[in-house]
Amino acid sequence: MSPQYVWKNTANPTSMNRIPSEIRNVQRFAPELIGLVLSHTHGDIATLKACSLVCSAWASEARRVLLRKVVVRPAMPSHTWNDFFQLLSASHEVAGYIRRLTFCGPDKIAEQQAQTDHLSEALERLPSLTELCIKNGMFGPFERSSKAVSGADCQVNDLAPFHQLFTHFDKVETLVLHGMMADVCQLERLPRLAEGPMRQYVRVRVIPPELPPPLAVCVGTIQADRVRVVLPSNKHRKEFYQFLRRSFSPPAAGLSVSTRLVEGPDELSELLDAFDRDVRSVSINVLLISCDLDNIVAGRVKSGWNRRFYISFKSFTSIRELVLYFTTTSVMVGRHAVRLYRRNLANNWSVLSNAPRSLTNIELRFQRYGLHMPHVLDDLRVLEGVWGAVDERTIQRFPHLEAFTCILCDEGFIDHFSPFKYGEPFVPAPESSVTSRQQEFDDYAALLRGFLPRLHERGLLRFEMSDV
Repeated sequence: MSPQYVWKNTANPTSMNRIPSEIRNVQRFAPELIGLVLSHTHGDIATLKACSLVCSAWASEARRVLLRKVVVRPAMPSHTWNDFFQLLSASHEVAGYIRRLTFCGPDKIAEQQAQTDHLSEALERLPSLTELCIKNGMFGPFERSSKAVSGADCQVNDLAPFHQLFTHFDKVETLVLHGMMADVCQLERLPRLAEGPMRQYVRVRVIPPELPPPLAVCVGTIQADRVRVVLPSNKHRKEFYQFLRRSFSPPAAGLSVSTRLVEGPDELSELLDAFDRDVRSVSINVLLISCDLDNIVAGRVKSGWNRRFYISFKSFTSIRELVLYFTTTSVMVGRHAVRLYRRNLANNWSVLSNAPRSLTNIELRFQRYGLHMPHVLDDLRVLEGVWGAVDERTIQRFPHLEAFTCILCDEGFIDHFSPFKYGEPFVPAPESSVTSRQQEFDDYAALLRGFLPRLHERGLLRFEMSDV
């Protein structure tokens, strides 16, 4: 630590009985140092609130971390849109702190247009927003003129709610869509068709308005799971992703797409078909294919769970990077843990073996639930032979591989999969847990060098500590 940052107890003893915010003769720290310290308390709301009472400098930096990610849940008191806008009005600095806005919307049709307006207003008022997450939101429907004709079914040519939102996507870099539904159009009431044999040949077709011009949307990452687009007669996702592509600034090269395979691989395939050669990076988390999420919290994996899936994106040769996840948990031990890790590894290899040979970078993120425990490494060692097979086959399959990077100490499991069906899980800290992230990093690095010797010998195996 630099000498100018060394703390000195220069406070007058008589001031110790005063509240922290009134103490004035305490050595000042640089704002950058305060921000660095508080960044490690992200998610610890009680600590951040306490730090905000120290003085005005600490309050500013604590609020910056506390308000980095904000969630709006209109169905929950104290988390409504009115509460959110009151928060923004409390101080002109608040809007600048928010980097990620998560909207968990209700499925009330009466509020669909209102929530679009609220989201648009929020995007206007958040100059530093880089990530928009929409969970369980429902948009539309918007009325369109119609007539009874024989012809093609309705197509997605105009998604008015999203076009309205995209006009405010100046700085949004990441768009997350989880469990979202959009009603594309609503037909005007039609006169009753005449009875007769010709009735079966009459179809209803929506007459689309003139297409709006493409927008200057510069989103670099799309995360999508369970996106549904409802047409009068069918459900279509492909047209929705084509609409997204048309809204982006051409070209959209360098795009990253991500999925948790909530409903299998079809959604990823449709997303890749729409963006095609613009995609440079794909991120896939196979955990929900490997086990029921409740099993992770309960600490046991059912032997009968077997969700088979097949995904092939070998033809998308523009993809250069593939990001995979390997989930470990301290609440499982022995056969349940080994069963989970075996399935996780097998499903990750299934993805790898069907990826394009053009990959130059593979990233494997070790994301854990709970704390780092020595027994987790013991359970992983049972699969040393399986890891060795992955090591050998990876070298053979990807001749252009430049790096196989293991991201260690990823603590983003709860953030990645919440909200949970039965409330937020809690894992108590046992006495035998390893609390040092550096020790955890060193333990996994040593283990993986033994598991992946060929990648290590060729200088391709690398390790990084997660910033999550």
